[in-house]
Amino acid sequence: MAKTIGKPELKNIFIRPIYSDDEFMVLLKYRYRLRETEDIEEELTLVESLDVVKSHLKSSFLSVLLFTTEKDVVFKVNKKGIGSISESSPTFKNVTQA
Repeated sequence: MAKTIGKPELKNIFIRPIYSDDEFMVLLKYRYRLRETEDIEEELTLVESLDVVKSHLKSSFLSVLLFTTEKDVVFKVNKKGIGSISESSPTFKNVTQA
C-alpha cells in the first residue's frame, strides 16, 4: 500500500507470499516513516491480510499496488471514494526465491 493520507508514521504496508506446509500464508510488513522505528512483520493467512488492507484503505492509504512478473496493477481510491484500476508493464520480470 502506498500514497498515504497526510503524514502518518506508517509509510507503507507490504504483503508477499511465503511458503507454508499447511495453507497459503503471507508476510505482512509495516514500514514506518522514521528510520528509528523498526518495521513490524506478521505471518497471516490471505483472508487475514485482506482485512488489514481493507482497514487501511481510505483511512491511511489511497492506493494498493500489485507487482507480478506479467504486469503491475494499481488500485486507487479518489477523495470521493471512487476506485479505479490501471495496469502497466511489470516492474519485476524475474523471480528470485529467498
